[in-house]
Amino acid sequence: MPTVQDLAGLTAHHAVTLLAPDALSDVPRDEIKRIVILQDLEMLQRVPEKSLVIVPSGLFTRQDSSGLDVLIKRVSERGVLAVLLQGLVQAQPRLQRVTLRYDVAVLGCPASVDLGDLVTTLNLSVSGGPANTLSRVSLALNRVSAWMDQGDGDPTGLAAEVGSLIGESLAYGPSPTQGTAVLVNGFAIGYVGTGSDAVQTVETQIVLPALVNAISTQHLLKNQLEYALQEERSRALTALIVTDSASIDHYAAMARQLSIDVDGFHIALAIHSEVEDPVIRDLDFRHAQSALENAFASMRVEVHSTRIETGFGMIITSRDHKRLTSSEVNFGVQQAIQSLATPTLFWGLGTEHVGPAGIRTSMFEARSASNSAAIERNTRSAVSFDASGVQRLISEVRASVTASRIASEILKPLDGMSNRAASIETLNAWLEERGSLKAAAARLHLHPNAVAYRINKTAESLGMNLADPDTRFALQLACRVALANQE
Repeated sequence: MPTVQDLAGLTAHHAVTLLAPDALSDVPRDEIKRIVILQDLEMLQRVPEKSLVIVPSGLFTRQDSSGLDVLIKRVSERGVLAVLLQGLVQAQPRLQRVTLRYDVAVLGCPASVDLGDLVTTLNLSVSGGPANTLSRVSLALNRVSAWMDQGDGDPTGLAAEVGSLIGESLAYGPSPTQGTAVLVNGFAIGYVGTGSDAVQTVETQIVLPALVNAISTQHLLKNQLEYALQEERSRALTALIVTDSASIDHYAAMARQLSIDVDGFHIALAIHSEVEDPVIRDLDFRHAQSALENAFASMRVEVHSTRIETGFGMIITSRDHKRLTSSEVNFGVQQAIQSLATPTLFWGLGTEHVGPAGIRTSMFEARSASNSAAIERNTRSAVSFDASGVQRLISEVRASVTASRIASEILKPLDGMSNRAASIETLNAWLEERGSLKAAAARLHLHPNAVAYRINKTAESLGMNLADPDTRFALQLACRVALANQE
C-alpha cells in the first residue's frame, strides 16, 4: 500500500495539488488503508484510521477559515493521514501551518473534477495490482448479476460471498442494525450491511445498492411467480367445483398438473361477505387467507384457495383421512377468526369427502353453512354443515351433475315464465310452509292472494298435481337446488 508521499507523484496528471508541499515530509509515512468521501461532518466520528478523506466542494465551501482548522484538527484526532479538499487548487501558507501542527497532509483539486473518477484512480494506486478496487467491484457486481440469473438463490450466502470479494464482512439479516433496508412494496423484508456504524469503503458504497436491489427484485419476482401459481390453482379449483360431470376429469387432470392433490381427502371452507365494495371485500378475503394459511402451517395438510362468484373458499386436503378431522380443521379456522378483526365475514365448513367430486360436494356444503352463518349473523365462529337431513341430500344432489340435471328438468317448464326466479322462490316457500298461504306470504312479504296467484300459475305451467306427496317432495328438492345454485 502506498503512503501519502507516494500519492504525491500522481498530482500533476490527476489535477490533485499538494496545498502544503513543504510540510509533506512531516506527515507520517504510514500506508493509506482506505479512501473515504465525507458526506457530512458527522461522518468524521466514524472515519477509520490511516484514511485519505475527500471533502466535496459543496461541504467544504460552508466552512470558514477557522472551521477549516477545526476540520483538519478533527481528522487528525481520528488518525487520518490526508485530507483532499475539492475546490481548492492554490497552495496556502496557512494550510502549511495547519499541516505542520496536526501532521495531516492537505491536498486540493478543482471543483470540476469528477469525484467518482478521482476515487477510482486513487484506489487503483492505494490497492494496486489485480486486487484493486475496480477489479473487486467488478467481481462483486458480476456475482450479483449471476445470482439474479439463477432465479432462486440464498440472499444470506450472496451477501457473505459479495463481502468477501470486496474485503468486507457483509451480511443479510432481519435486524435493522444490520444496515440498509431491503424493501419490497414499501415493506422491509431484511437488511444488508456490515453491522457496524463505521464509514463504508468505496467498494461497499458502490456494491451495496446493487446487492440490495438484487435481493429486493428477486423477492418481488418470487412473490409474483407464487401469486401467479396461486391464481392458476384457484382458477382450476373453481372450474372443478362449478363444472358439469363430463368435464370433471379434465379439470381434475389440470389441477394435478398444478400440484393440487385432488385425489386426497378434503374439507372445504367457504367465507361469505356482505360488503358491497369489491376492493374492501377483496382485502378482507386476503387477510382471512393469510390468517388461515398461518393457522394451518403447523398441520400436515395442503391448503388451496378459490374464488366462486363474490365469495372466498379454501380446500384443506390430506392424503390420510386420520390427519384431517373436522375438529382439527375447525380449531384452525377458529384460530384464524380470532386473529382477525373483521366482523363482516361469515364462515362455513363442509364435511370430509374424497376425490375430485368430494371437493365439489364439500364446497357446496361449506357454502350452505356460510349462508346459515349469515342468517344467524354469526361472524365469530365457523358454522359446520349438518351432515344429516335434507341439507346433506341437497348438497349431494348439487354435487351430482346427473341428479342436479334431473332437478333442473323438473322445473324446466317454468323457463318460459317472465318471473321464473320469483315463481321458484314462491313455490319453495309454499312447500316449506306445508301449503300454508298465510305463512308463505309472511315469509315472502307478500299478500296471501299474491302467493295463491303465483302458485296457481306455477302449477299450471308445471302440469303437476301438487297434492301428490312424491311430487311435492321432488319439487321441494328441485327448488332448493335451484335456489342454492343462485347463491
